[in-house]
Amino acid sequence: MVISPYRYVFTLLKSDIVDKIMNANHSFSNLAYELHCTVQEIQSNLKETTEANEELFNQVSVNVNELVELILQLENETKEVEVLMNELNKTVETAREHVRLGKIAREEARRIFSNVVNTL
Repeated sequence: MVISPYRYVFTLLKSDIVDKIMNANHSFSNLAYELHCTVQEIQSNLKETTEANEELFNQVSVNVNELVELILQLENETKEVEVLMNELNKTVETAREHVRLGKIAREEARRIFSNVVNTL
């Protein structure tokens, strides 16, 4: 049996085209698998990132709550200090008044003592 040159070329081209289609199909199959793996990796990374962010958010929430409590406590302590400072200022003013009155009493005592000494 004799094969014509056209048929021979056609057979070669057909074989080459089939090989290329098979290679392309294999490449697309590999590409689809790689794409699937990449999508799974991205989803896994996204899940890990989301969980880490939630954990950080929870920790920040706890820290903010603690900070608010400390601020409220500090405000209360500041009010207490203001009350104590007012009491201290009143005590200082009272002490100054006692010192002033003591000086007046001392001068009065000297004057009386001088008068007594002079009358003797």
